[in-house]
Amino acid sequence: MFFDRFDILSAYWLIGSDFHSGMSSKEYAYMDRAEKAGFKPGAMFGWHSLTKNAKEIYQAWVQKNKDSTCW
Repeated sequence: MFFDRFDILSAYWLIGSDFHSGMSSKEYAYMDRAEKAGFKPGAMFGWHSLTKNAKEIYQAWVQKNKDSTCW
């Protein structure tokens, strides 16, 4: 895993999309922050859209938060 702004924004936007529990959740705020930083996903954006590095960022977040996320 390495620092790449696009990978971080895309991974966190997808995390927000996949795990938010409403507009007041911290995960929903991830999507808002990514969009304010200039990330604009297309309608078909999803797991398949992530780079290998972004997938690693996503998976690391899931591992770190697996006890507190809603599955």
